Amino acid sequence: MKNNAVAGRMHGKILRINQKSSLFILLLLTFGMIKMPAYSQKKLSFKLEKQAIIPRDSSKEKGKKFGGISAIEYFNEDSILVVSDHDADGYSYIFTINTYNRVLAVNRFYDLQCIEAIRYNKRMHKLFYAFEKGKSTGVGYIEDEKPVTIFTEPIPSANTTTNRGIEGITFSKDNSLWVSFESGGSKDCENSTIPFYRFKPTGKNYAAGKKTVYEYPFVRCSCSRGNFNGALGNGVSEILAFKDDPNKMLVLERCFNGFQLHVLLYLVTVPKTGRKLKKELVFNFNKDNILDEIRNHFIPDNLEGMTWGKNENGKRTLYLISDNNFNMLQRNQVVKLIEE
Repeated sequence: MKNNAVAGRMHGKILRINQKSSLFILLLLTFGMIKMPAYSQKKLSFKLEKQAIIPRDSSKEKGKKFGGISAIEYFNEDSILVVSDHDADGYSYIFTINTYNRVLAVNRFYDLQCIEAIRYNKRMHKLFYAFEKGKSTGVGYIEDEKPVTIFTEPIPSANTTTNRGIEGITFSKDNSLWVSFESGGSKDCENSTIPFYRFKPTGKNYAAGKKTVYEYPFVRCSCSRGNFNGALGNGVSEILAFKDDPNKMLVLERCFNGFQLHVLLYLVTVPKTGRKLKKELVFNFNKDNILDEIRNHFIPDNLEGMTWGKNENGKRTLYLISDNNFNMLQRNQVVKLIEE
């Protein structure tokens, strides 16, 4: 009851905020409360528990449609933060939704544009973000209510498309900042790699020049029959580190062939020696897709964001959200997985 009361008071504050300072203070207060449980080492597997569709007109903010969501981060027991990559005015917006998929609040995201990922670092008390704009992409954070860029660089696949920059960021147990690109610069459809950057902390920050580059094995045209561009083909849409193991993370791959999306979730292990990441399939959204309670087949949409939720009976939960691209034929889909 106490936690619910605290969350209720926070929701009241959220509904009234219109300034960036209030949003920043709220983030500091809330994320400091989150504690993630420890888990024993065992073979990881998930099952699909539920899905929900958030209507475009769910936001009560005048003129703001809910959609274009590219990032998600767990907020507290009742709320989740999601960020759009852009709105009609070109800016990114941060929405607060609850676990019943109601939109509670919306604010412009620090006057930033083209946001693709967000993560809050509890040790540094900073909100980090990734962006891609034109032919450049990068990572930054919010400090004193202002955005600070850590690094910007050309999109590796700019010779093919300008829409495949940095899509994922996450923090591992040792507080390393991991950064993933949607696809690499190779033109080989079958045998490619994607660069994953690892930045170890230097004091209370991360230095742009102090990174280790790992190779993530990748099939660019896994579902698209040799076609690859800004829309067709495979890509990494999100990464999420484990809180109890600095060398493991989840990687979400999403492939579009012009007709259907194919979405796969991998467990990725960082090797003790070498720079080649190892991956193991743990969930196939196109096959492991029967909702137990209604025996209904699930069809994945354009899943882009991924975050850990509250554990249930000692089991991890995972929330994912899709980007509807403000397309009437696509959905704002929220998906919940639970560890088996």
